[in-house]
Amino acid sequence: MKDGLIRKVMLSIVMALSFMGGLLAIFGVFLRWGFRVGILRAPDITGWDMITTTIAGNLNVFLVLIGGAIAFLGGLALALFRDRTFGQKIVLCLLGLGMVFTVIGCIWSIQKYGSVPPGLFVSMLGTLLLAIGALLLIFVNLYQVSR
Repeated sequence: MKDGLIRKVMLSIVMALSFMGGLLAIFGVFLRWGFRVGILRAPDITGWDMITTTIAGNLNVFLVLIGGAIAFLGGLALALFRDRTFGQKIVLCLLGLGMVFTVIGCIWSIQKYGSVPPGLFVSMLGTLLLAIGALLLIFVNLYQVSR
């Protein structure tokens, strides 16, 4: 009885972390990622502006957005597959894939811009939550197998 309760609580924590991490990675794209260059200081440019306008070479922002969306879908799938089944392996793959995309996008952005703008920081925080959630999901499944 106690093990079942611990598993339910851990799965709820993993689900919350994956939801929050995916949403933070997505919301970070809509915050400031860079500045427009010009004679007069123009408004800040968001990651979404970088994706939707003709500014070239912004695959890094797109990777962060796609990774966050995939991880968010992983959190939704975890709400459906709460039992230790094949579905949780799919959830773990979705969380891992989303985490890999956001990590690659964040590292590429730091290398490209040389600094960490607020949008990138929020996306990196979401990636950290995704990593913690994925590791907890692995721990929950290993804990059940060892019992």
